[in-house]
Amino acid sequence: MANFTVKRVESAPIEDQKTGTSGLRKKVKVFIQPHYLHNFVQSTFNALSAEKVKGSTLVVSGDGRYYSKDAIQIIIKMAAANGVKSVWVGQNGLLSTPAVSAVQVTVKLMKSIFDFKSMKKLIASPQFSFCYDALHGVAGAYASRIFVEELGAKESSLLNCVPKEDFGGGHPDTNLTYAKELVSRMGLGKNPDSNPPEFGAAADGDANRNVVLGKRFFVTPSDSVSIIAANAVESIPYFSSGLKDNLNGGNLVTVEDIVKQHWAKFGRHYYTRYDYKNVDAGAAKELIAHLVKLQASLSDVNTTIKGIRSDVANVASADEFEYKDPVDGSISKNQGIHYLFEDGSRFVFTLSNTKKIHPRLEETPRMHLLLWWRLL
Repeated sequence: MANFTVKRVESAPIEDQKTGTSGLRKKVKVFIQPHYLHNFVQSTFNALSAEKVKGSTLVVSGDGRYYSKDAIQIIIKMAAANGVKSVWVGQNGLLSTPAVSAVQVTVKLMKSIFDFKSMKKLIASPQFSFCYDALHGVAGAYASRIFVEELGAKESSLLNCVPKEDFGGGHPDTNLTYAKELVSRMGLGKNPDSNPPEFGAAADGDANRNVVLGKRFFVTPSDSVSIIAANAVESIPYFSSGLKDNLNGGNLVTVEDIVKQHWAKFGRHYYTRYDYKNVDAGAAKELIAHLVKLQASLSDVNTTIKGIRSDVANVASADEFEYKDPVDGSISKNQGIHYLFEDGSRFVFTLSNTKKIHPRLEETPRMHLLLWWRLL
C-alpha cells in the first residue's frame, strides 16, 4: 500500500443521523453537505472497538445510484484513516443486498442451491418464455451472467438490465406502478402486450426485493414466498435432492396453475396496504397511542365498527406486536398495532422506521395500514 498521511479535521455533531431499518436515508443534497458523510462514517467506526477496526476488512458498494461512486471513495479513505487493512469493492461499485457477493461468487452459490440443468432444460423448451426486469438496478449485473451465459436464455428475455445512476429515469421499486413495463410485457395493466411470456420477475434497486408475475396473472409477494417455502424440500436441491421437472407430461405448468394449486391446499390470504405519505409525525404517534388506549375496551370498538358495517366480524383481541430476531434473540418492541377479528381477518397499523427516498430525491415520512383477510 502506498504511504499516506492521515489528516485530522475538526467537526461538530450533526443532528438527525439516527439510522432506521434500512440505514441512513437522506436526500443526496444532504449527503453532499460538508462533513456530513464523513461524520457518519467516523461515528460508525467510533461505535466499534479500535482493536476490531484495525487490520480488518470492509466491503463497500451500492446499487449504482447517483453519488454512490463519490461516497464509496470517501468511505474508502475514512476506512484507511481508521486502520482498516483492506476494502473490497464490487466492480463499478455494484453489489446486491443482503447477501453481498461478486457476480462469479453468486453464480457459484446459485449452482449449489438450484438445479441449473433442469432450469436450462425449462428455458430451452419452446413452451416456455420469460422476462426479467432489473429496473436498471444492481440486479442487472447478475442477470446476463446467470440467465444468458449459464442458462442459455435469449438477451431479449432481459429488460432494463444495464445499471444506471438515475435508474433510467424510473423508480427501482417492484410494484405495479414502477414496474409497469414488465406488467405490460406480461399482458397486464393499461397497455398489455398481446403475446406475453409465461413467467416474469423484477428486482428492486439493490436486489433485496422482487415481484413475480405469470401470463396475465398477478402473484402477491406473500404468495410467492409461501409457495417457495411449501415446495422447497422437493424442489430446491439445497434443501433436498432435486428440482421437479417443470414440464408435466410434456405440458407446461403455468404460474397461475401453481398459485391456484397452492390456494387449494393452504387457503388464500388477501390483503390491501395503504401508505399515508407526508403525515405529521406527532399526529401519527398520537393516532397510535389512541389505538393502544382503545385496546382496553374492545366492546366499544366493536360497537363503533358495527355502526359502520354490521356484517363485519367482531374484534377478538388486540395487541402491540414485537419481533424476535431468530439469529441473535434480540427483541424489537412496539412494532405496530394488531387488531384481530373472530373470522381470522386483521388490520395492522405501523409507523415507518425509515423515510422513503425517491431517486428523484423526494423525502416522504410514511404511516402504513395493512388490511388482511383469510379466504378459505
